[in-house]
Amino acid sequence: MLRTLWRPTVALNRTSGAPLLAPEQVAELVVRPLVAESVALRTATFRQTDRSEYRIPVMSALPGGGWVDEASPIDLTDASFTSVVVRPTKVAAISVVSSEEVDDAEIDPLNALGDGLVAKLAQNLDGAWFGDLPAPAQAGLQALAAANGSEVQTVSAGSNFTSLDPFAEAASKIEQAGGQVTSFVAGPTTALSLAKIKAATGSQVPLLAPNSDAAQPTRRTIEGRPLYVSAAVPAGVVWALDGSTSFVVLRKGATLDVDRSAFFSTDQVALRLTCRVGFGYAAPSRIVRIATS
Repeated sequence: MLRTLWRPTVALNRTSGAPLLAPEQVAELVVRPLVAESVALRTATFRQTDRSEYRIPVMSALPGGGWVDEASPIDLTDASFTSVVVRPTKVAAISVVSSEEVDDAEIDPLNALGDGLVAKLAQNLDGAWFGDLPAPAQAGLQALAAANGSEVQTVSAGSNFTSLDPFAEAASKIEQAGGQVTSFVAGPTTALSLAKIKAATGSQVPLLAPNSDAAQPTRRTIEGRPLYVSAAVPAGVVWALDGSTSFVVLRKGATLDVDRSAFFSTDQVALRLTCRVGFGYAAPSRIVRIATS
């Protein structure tokens, strides 16, 4: 992923930390792979900002309107908006590798280290997005659902998933809230349980519909929407999301730094990846938590 730019971009004998990649390289070699790795970034609306706050306008009431006679005045109504304010907080990963490994390896170990940092950052993002982690982590879906007065909707799947009826119910709930399901997300064991459900008793035909997209033939779909799998979702839980109203905001891209000075006495090279990310939910009622009892 990062092979072509490690050595041309940085002199590894430097003694103080400095950005390893230029901003345009960060977008190509860090942000894009991060989006590909993170289920949160693939199922929500992804935005970037240079500010400490990102405001999502939410229309609190639809404007007036109706049928009118020709040449008759149209009733004037004021638009009513509120804002969801997203304040990104820092998520970071750091690791070290010996200078000897950097100098002697046929394949630059910094590539694997850089890829590993991106993967770890994606895990941290998904863990927060689907979970309920303490600050400074952002409030995720589970935290949103557990909050007093939460508008997040729920569907009971009974003791086990035996049909796709709970997903149809979840889709209906989101539609009644004025949205559309754009994705479902389950944990690995739950996704396996769903994959084993057959179309009929004695049948070997899976109930999950195969993906009609030739570019992604292995992706499974439910109710015509893609089913994503994330280890951050606990067993027995599936999230139904309208991604148009759930936001992940990245502030000022990401920063990838290399440094020898911190580990001078042990002759090691440190690689640090940092970014600031925030979550925002413009319409919590368009989120449904499907769960077994």
